[in-house]
Amino acid sequence: MNTLIRWLQDVEDHPVALVGGKGANLGRLMRMGLPVPPGFVITVEAYRAFLTANNLMGASPEVLRDCVPDSPIPANVGTAILDAYQKLGVSI
Repeated sequence: MNTLIRWLQDVEDHPVALVGGKGANLGRLMRMGLPVPPGFVITVEAYRAFLTANNLMGASPEVLRDCVPDSPIPANVGTAILDAYQKLGVSI
């Protein structure tokens, strides 16, 4: 099972600590039957993999703001995101 992304329809099985507040709320709205488009969330594990790969774990918000935009996405995280987009039918 891919631990780097979670589909919104499956978010109910995962805590906020894994999918974040926005992801959890979108999943909740979807389960309530509200019009939420199909989608996925990038998990906290993916974010941590990004930080670790770029030696940014524990960095201050200021350092993150300056460094994140130019830091490369680890291959496994990028692949998981691109695969999810393809499953949605989005071409990049």
